[in-house]
Amino acid sequence: MARTVAEINSYIVDRWVENAASIGVTVNPDLWSKRNLLRLFIYSVAIGISLLEQLMDEHEARIEQTSDRSAAASSLWLQQKMFEFQYSETDPQFVSLIDDTPQYAVIDTSLRIITACSVTSVSNGDVTLKCAKTVNGAFAALAINEKSSAQGYVDTIGTAGIDYTVESKNPDQLYVDVDLYFQGQFSATIKAATISAYASWLQQQFVTKFGGQIKMSDLEGMFRNIPGMNDVVLKNVRGRKDSDAFESGIVLINNETLIFRQYNSDAGYVVPETTIGMTPDDSFNFISE
Repeated sequence: MARTVAEINSYIVDRWVENAASIGVTVNPDLWSKRNLLRLFIYSVAIGISLLEQLMDEHEARIEQTSDRSAAASSLWLQQKMFEFQYSETDPQFVSLIDDTPQYAVIDTSLRIITACSVTSVSNGDVTLKCAKTVNGAFAALAINEKSSAQGYVDTIGTAGIDYTVESKNPDQLYVDVDLYFQGQFSATIKAATISAYASWLQQQFVTKFGGQIKMSDLEGMFRNIPGMNDVVLKNVRGRKDSDAFESGIVLINNETLIFRQYNSDAGYVVPETTIGMTPDDSFNFISE
């Protein structure tokens, strides 16, 4: 950060006094008159140095700005750029080259629709971006036009030679068949509270780690932490893609036997099973103690 002229002038004068003292010469700048040539010379040099430092600051700021906007081999950079994607049905948003970097001519944060994104290098030169938006407080797939626009956006801002694929799918679904032992005084509220807590917990799992996993140990811990809950027995757990039939899902726990300790989401996020007869309202078995 550029120093002021006064700061630089004081620094030069102080060094002058120190250097003179080192060879046995005493210099007292307080006695210099306003017409003192040495005083004038030092002040002129201070002005020049201050201007130079200001120019250096401005140049550094331009370099940092260009660097921040330029593509980098970083998943975090790419994820942030997807969060900055703008979409409008009535006013198409175009990315153009401004100050040597691809960017929107007008930044409008109200048009940013992507609220969740994970970046995965599938193979050498191939990158998959799983994205979702938020509708009524829950993640949802991008519409066809939104996804197409997002694909064009990342192809424009991305690194040459890298193939980017934007994915946005309906959520995976998790079936949980569980015995829930609870304290009798919670009979009136325990079912509704548990179903609500389960749905909220699934949503929260992917707020900070979109594209992540559901661990069976975490699932059991969630049930145990519900007020009034005494014990939990996970009997059958199954995860599936939204496009797959219920029977085609991945069995995680079968007859209380752990098969897989975690479920890797295909869409990037998971919701409770919606198949008739297999929803939490059907598969949560509450037992009063």
